[in-house]
Amino acid sequence: MKQKIIILILLFLAVIVGSLVVFSIKKRKYWPLILVVLIFIGALIYFKIPQKLFRQPSGGQSPATSTSESIPSLGSGIPIGVQLDEPKSSELSDDDLKDLASKYDAISDRRVDFTPAQIKKLKEFNPSITVIRYVNFSSIFSTGGLSSKSDRQKLIQENPEMVLKDNSGENEPALWGGGSGVTMDPANTKWKEFLSSESYEIVNEKGYDGIMADVVLMANKLPNKFGGINPKTNKVYTTEEYRGAQYETLKAVKQKIGGKKLIANNIRFGKAYFEEGSSRFLEVTDGVVSEEFRGLTKMSLDQYFPEDDWEKDVEMLLDVQSKGKSIMAFVKYDKNTASDEKKLTEYNRFMLATYLLGKGDLSSFGIGILEGIGKGSDIYDPIFKTDIGKPIGNYSKKDGIYQREFEKAKVLVNPAEKDVQVKLDKTYKTIDGDLTSEINMKAHMGIILLK
Repeated sequence: MKQKIIILILLFLAVIVGSLVVFSIKKRKYWPLILVVLIFIGALIYFKIPQKLFRQPSGGQSPATSTSESIPSLGSGIPIGVQLDEPKSSELSDDDLKDLASKYDAISDRRVDFTPAQIKKLKEFNPSITVIRYVNFSSIFSTGGLSSKSDRQKLIQENPEMVLKDNSGENEPALWGGGSGVTMDPANTKWKEFLSSESYEIVNEKGYDGIMADVVLMANKLPNKFGGINPKTNKVYTTEEYRGAQYETLKAVKQKIGGKKLIANNIRFGKAYFEEGSSRFLEVTDGVVSEEFRGLTKMSLDQYFPEDDWEKDVEMLLDVQSKGKSIMAFVKYDKNTASDEKKLTEYNRFMLATYLLGKGDLSSFGIGILEGIGKGSDIYDPIFKTDIGKPIGNYSKKDGIYQREFEKAKVLVNPAEKDVQVKLDKTYKTIDGDLTSEINMKAHMGIILLK
């Protein structure tokens, strides 16, 4: 509408200028023509008419003129998170940061160690991105990222009593992560204070949005071989004693960092989440990570949860979000059991569709490959870019198939062992662009159909 008005104004002025040209030639008086032309040019500049008339229509792609060009949030599609191990911050260019910001809504920095300037740049590229820093809440290692920083090494040198001892007086090895680490006493006051101060520094001086507290036994149990002695009882720590101490530590850290995010890992999967009462940790955190959303990392590509246990994953997503907390559903594979690309893609699509059944405003999804102790890489599927719109209602089960409607898509999941032939309510388009009104849902299959 505005462009039409501008065109009419230009035509009107053109008629006036044309009339004055004729008048000036006949009368041989040129000053009125010169005056009107100057006024005409001044009006163009003042009202920025050339820019308004010839600018790119909204929705078009204009050339990038700055490395700080914003990238729209993926919130209307599928929010994706990642646990990032590499490259190091010194190796990241602005283009690398832009690529990260275009892919992810949430980044958990485990080993990259972003600078404040890089975090600021990520947020310029994607204003909705959340960047949190990994912190091991259980152990200190001699090598490997933040868990082995010199101030942590100094801490255990000056306070050896903070390290748990076994019956023979030897340091208790790290719960997970190899033999280079030791397990800290979760109830030790100095350890609690150190984690609080370390977390405060990370969010207030380094620019992170929050902390990813790792190795929190919300659903995991202490290993059978664990022998760390509880100084208060002079007996081996029980799982409940250990959990209780970590609960108090998380509470103290959250009080210290205030409005910054405190996300705890790991609630494992739905069945463990409900059986172990993991939801109590939501009282002292802003959210949790389900790092075993598909089950143990070492599970093969032919192994799946039974349907009842599988559905608990979806219910876990809904339960956490119903309490106003966030949850990241993370699917992880061992590189030695995930070499078949076709099977891996099918498994990923199945788990993505499973996640979408419980997706809400406080959830995100991610996939990774474990390549060694404390090291992994992400899997980014172009399907993540699909704009499915917002969910319409909750998931339901019909004729053996779980399904959920979105504004721009329909999600179907078959978690059972048998194939099911499904007649759709109308014609849909597959991700590959094929039209279909009927589909054979194979066992352990998930699919996104576009409206």
